[in-house]
Order: sequence, then C-alpha cells, then structure tokens
Amino acid sequence: MIHTEFVQKKKGTTPYEQIKAFLDKKSDKSYPVTLIALNDVTCIGTVSLFENDLNERPAYTPWLASLFVEKVYRNQGIAQQLINQLIVYAKSR
Repeated sequence: MIHTEFVQKKKGTTPYEQIKAFLDKKSDKSYPVTLIALNDVTCIGTVSLFENDLNERPAYTPWLASLFVEKVYRNQGIAQQLINQLIVYAKSR
C-alpha cells in the first residue's frame, strides 16, 4: 500500500524491496514505525513515524509520514484515529 501510493503513483524509482527493508529495520530507536488500520484482516489504512523527512532537515523530528486510507473507508475518522494513535506512540517514546 505504501509503495503503491507514495512511490509508484509519484513516479518514484525506489524498489519495493528497498522500502520494505527500510521499514523492517530493527533498531533501539522508536522509529521507523508503521501503524495500520484493519477491517477484520484487511489493511485499510496506514501511517508511519520516521526520524525526519530528509537528513538535511534533522530539526523536524519525529516526522509523520505515509498517511493513507483506502478510498472506500475515507470520511469515517480512520485517518484521525491513526494520527491520534501515532501521537500517543510518539509521546510515549
């Protein structure tokens, strides 16, 4: 979902495997982290927390990224719930 919406549709060239490796990176830091919204077992939305938007802008940290909700589930408050939960997570770190 993240690769389709934020790389392919934007004509990006970052391969899926590289993005997955970035999101799978394990460290002692609190990010990157991705939260998902589920409808039963189907992922319907996502939001991520990255260290920053660009290494050239380290002051902007942490960085909310990749907020997306499938079209059919929009206007139901799902994005706001994802943001709220991400804020709770960030504050706890």
